[in-house]
Amino acid sequence: MEQNQPDLENQLSKMMWGHYVSGSLRTIADLAIADHLSNRTRTADELAKDVGCHARSLYRVMHALATVGIFKQDGNQFSLTPLGNLLRSDIPGSQRLKIIGRCSFFDACGKLTETVKTGKPPRGDNFYDCLFATEEGAKLFYDYLDSFSHNNPAPMLDNYDFSNAETVMDIGGGSGSQLIAILKRYPHLKGILFELPDAVKLSKANIEAASLTDRCRVVGGSFFDTIPGGADVYMMRHIIHNWNDSDSIKILSNVRAVLPDNGRVLLIEILEGSEDEEFITWWPWWQLAMFVVGGLERTQEEYAELLAKSGLKFN
Repeated sequence: MEQNQPDLENQLSKMMWGHYVSGSLRTIADLAIADHLSNRTRTADELAKDVGCHARSLYRVMHALATVGIFKQDGNQFSLTPLGNLLRSDIPGSQRLKIIGRCSFFDACGKLTETVKTGKPPRGDNFYDCLFATEEGAKLFYDYLDSFSHNNPAPMLDNYDFSNAETVMDIGGGSGSQLIAILKRYPHLKGILFELPDAVKLSKANIEAASLTDRCRVVGGSFFDTIPGGADVYMMRHIIHNWNDSDSIKILSNVRAVLPDNGRVLLIEILEGSEDEEFITWWPWWQLAMFVVGGLERTQEEYAELLAKSGLKFN
């Protein structure tokens, strides 16, 4: 059945206001409103006192989100719907950190025309420099990364054998969760976590909490400068996709410079062209989000080409 003009205009209007839905979700996630609601019914005034914000403004945001199924509204009373319940931070599968992290891409959306014209990231400042400007920002980013199911190290541990390795370096290893899991699975291994100098405090604390300081050390630096030697496996998980081809080749070439003759480079990335239904749903939008850092997702053939240009052999 052919849609009439008013229906089409209404459909387009919903799309045009989509950024306010995202922004409202980010606000609710930032203020942990779902945690304060939990299984109760409360007013915006009560919630505003709990979180220290302007009551009338909070009401307007919650009222808007009620129209898209995040809250159930009865007069001035609000409660969580099953959809809104996913914003709680105390439940398995919480989406709160994902919303906070993904909304870091707002600036890129507003400058998408510029990016399409130039092919370059829209930010004047380096995205990661801004991200790691504060310890709080770094922790939030790592918590965001760890919240993703595809950052769960279990599938990698089940599909890659580290038994013949001696020392594994996790380049851009973030919070250390991945390297910690590997070292716990393989007691003979030693580890090196290489991360930006401003971000290593959290990594060190997590490694200490895991009682692995005797087997794992943390080194601060930039993979655009030099990469430490001393490992026979150099691992990068969701790192290369953040960079354009020339930057990626620079990073990989720096790894090649310290790689021993029997060394291996382990790249863990999501490949372009996946037929997984979940990826198909959000993949095109994720590719746009990668404009923020100037990176992109690639095919297996494209990764093989990057490796070859860096003096590495794809296997």
